[in-house]
Amino acid sequence: MALLAEELVEEWLNRQGYFTIRGIKLGVDEIDLLAVRFVADGVVEYRHIEVQASMRPVSYISRVPKEIQRQGKAANSASRNDDELIQGVKEWVEKKFFKPKKAKLFGSLAPVKWSSELVLNNVKSENEVKEPLIYSSIRP
Repeated sequence: MALLAEELVEEWLNRQGYFTIRGIKLGVDEIDLLAVRFVADGVVEYRHIEVQASMRPVSYISRVPKEIQRQGKAANSASRNDDELIQGVKEWVEKKFFKPKKAKLFGSLAPVKWSSELVLNNVKSENEVKEPLIYSSIRP
């Protein structure tokens, strides 16, 4: 399902005039999609897009925060309080969008600000993807 979802998003981007690169491997990490498009007056759009899709999601997108895991809670535990959920989402966003090796790659491709975008299908918990939580996790 994940590969199909990435292909659908890539096709949509291509039809909008974007040049895309999909499935960039960086060690054990992967970047789902990078998209670049020239717009009016020489302006260029640079987009980093992660895709999460599942027909019947059975777990959270993010993991239990590392500190809580060290205390013995399983990484994919469904038992999370609000603070654990917030910290887990922040760690997930950091890992998906802002890891130093990803930033280095973006800088080598184009030393500009790339967008950080998440495309979702179904999720187990709507609380995990509420706008204030996701937007507060994305760095300016």
